[in-house]
Amino acid sequence: MDIETPKDIVIVGGSICGLMHGIILKRLGHNVHILEQSSTSLRPALAAGITAGPYFQEFMKKHDRCQEPYSLPSAVQFINATASVTRKFNVPLKMTSWDVLYYRLRANFDGFTSDHCPRSYVNEDNEGNAFFDLGKKVTGVQSRADGKEGLEVAFDDLIDPSKGSSIFADYVVVADGASSSIRQQLIPEPHRPYSGYVAWRGTVPEEDVSPETVSLLDRHFSAFVMKKSYMVSHRHTLPVGKMQPAVWEQQKAAGRQMNLPAPYQELMAKTAYPFISAIRDTAPRGALFLNKRLFLVGDAHALFRPHIGASTNQAALHALELEKAFRGEITIDEWEAAVTAYGKRARALSVALGTFFQSGWLATLPWLLTVVGLFIQETIMGRIKWVQGFWVEKKVRKEHKA
Repeated sequence: MDIETPKDIVIVGGSICGLMHGIILKRLGHNVHILEQSSTSLRPALAAGITAGPYFQEFMKKHDRCQEPYSLPSAVQFINATASVTRKFNVPLKMTSWDVLYYRLRANFDGFTSDHCPRSYVNEDNEGNAFFDLGKKVTGVQSRADGKEGLEVAFDDLIDPSKGSSIFADYVVVADGASSSIRQQLIPEPHRPYSGYVAWRGTVPEEDVSPETVSLLDRHFSAFVMKKSYMVSHRHTLPVGKMQPAVWEQQKAAGRQMNLPAPYQELMAKTAYPFISAIRDTAPRGALFLNKRLFLVGDAHALFRPHIGASTNQAALHALELEKAFRGEITIDEWEAAVTAYGKRARALSVALGTFFQSGWLATLPWLLTVVGLFIQETIMGRIKWVQGFWVEKKVRKEHKA
C-alpha cells in the first residue's frame, strides 16, 4: 500500500462507524467522500443507547477535538421483583446515545454544527478534504472498467434522481450497517440468521418518570432477569409508530402477570411508541475485497447480538486498526486478521450470553467453549508471530554484522 500520497477514499454510510473512519483518514491527509443515504443531516436517535467500550474510548481520546463529556458513568445492577437491588458491580461502564455521538463526530469530520455540538472542530492544516454527501444510495462497487487502479462506486441520487451516477476512488470503506447491500453483493447469503427471539423496545422522557424510578435507575445499567428473558434499562424490524395499540396492551398485561418490578411496569405504561427488533447476528466472512481496495467494517463486517453492547466498540477497533495500516505500522492483511478475530470472538460471546438467558448453562456451554477456543487460538498465533519476528530480527542483525 502506497501511504505517502493522498488517496481519494469513498465511505459508504455516514453513521457512527463511517464517521470514525472518515475522521481518521481525513486527518491522515486523504480526501474522504462519505455517501449517505439519508437526505438530511438532522437524524433521529431511534432509542439507540450505546455502551462506550474501551476501543471507542481510545478513539475519542485520540481523535475527538471537542473533549467535552459525551457519556455518563454507569454501574451495573440487578434488581428483583420488589425493585430491590440484589447485585451491583461498579464496573467502569460508560453509557451514551447515538445522537450525541453522531453530532460530535460530524463536528470533527466536516464541521457540521448542532445543538449537541455548536462548534466546528475542523482544522484544515495538513488534512484532506471532507465531503458528507446526502441522499446517495450506493448500488454497487466494482473495479474500474477502464483498467486503471481503483474502484468505481455507483449510486442513485435520492434527492435528484436525474443525477444518479458513479465516482472513482482509490479505496472504499463499506460502513452501511447490519443490512449492508454491498456485503450481500460481495458475500451472497440467503438471509441473516434469526436468533429465535425479539427485543421489545421504547423510550420514556425522564420528566415523565416518577422520582422513585429515576432514583433507582439513574446512572445504572439495570437488569431484571426472568425465565427465558430479561429486561434492561439505560440512558428494527417493526419501526416506531407501526405497532398496533392492542398488541402493546397485551404485552403490558403480560408484564403485570410476570410480576415485573414496579419501575419497569411504569416505564412500559408510559412508553408511547414501542417498537420491536428481531435479534440477528452474522459471522465475519472476510473484510478485504476487490484487490484489497475495499474494506468491510462495522456491522457490515460482523453483526453481534445486543447483549454485550459491542457494535460501536467494534467499529472503533476497525477504525483504529485501519489507521495503523494507513500509517504503515501494520499490513492490510494484518488489519483483516485483527478485525476478523475480534468479530468471531465477540459474536460467539454475544450468542453465549443470549443463549444463557434463554436456555440456561447447559445450552450455553458449546458457545463458551467456542469463545475460549478462539482466545487460545489467538494467543497461540500471537506467540508464533512474535517468535517469527524475533528470528527475522536476529537474522537481520547477524547479516548486518557480517
